Amino acid sequence: MNKSTTFLMGSAIVAGIMGCSAPETPTPVADNATEVAADSINANAKLLTGPDLTISYFGYPSTPPSIGDGAGGRAFIFKLVESNIGNQSTADLVNDEIKIYQRIPIGAVGGPILGYQYSYVKSFYRNGILKPGASHTFPSVAGGCGCSVWLDRESMSVPGPIELVAVADGAGKINEINETNNTSPVFRIYR
Repeated sequence: MNKSTTFLMGSAIVAGIMGCSAPETPTPVADNATEVAADSINANAKLLTGPDLTISYFGYPSTPPSIGDGAGGRAFIFKLVESNIGNQSTADLVNDEIKIYQRIPIGAVGGPILGYQYSYVKSFYRNGILKPGASHTFPSVAGGCGCSVWLDRESMSVPGPIELVAVADGAGKINEINETNNTSPVFRIYR
């Protein structure tokens, strides 16, 4: 049985499952069908190589965070780890910008949440190569245990927990095999 017959039989099975009728006569297959299929596979393989940056951890550090109040706002300390889950290293000359946003619910207080607004808070930068399977933990701040952001009183006035998200490759400078997994899960700070 050749490959074109196998494909048509597979189509007939799928058509039967989907409730459609299979074609009565086989569809002719071009002589170069195998070559065309191989070229398509090679083209797709090229798209599946490259770095893939994610935020692998965004939350409280292992030791209790020290949260400081100041005139007009509050500092929050957290741990931030970026990982390359792709199959190629990032370029050496590209500065990766990780952006932190505050996620603010839209809707009436006490009512249903209709959506979210994202307010930029701060950026952290990573320079140099990040190899496949490698991670970068952002440096401690002044001997502390993680990164920090400052939220002013207006940002703190949102009811409920403060919600932050981190975005790997926040400036969109790195071509990745998957651009949809750059945003971390929500980090909630209860106060």
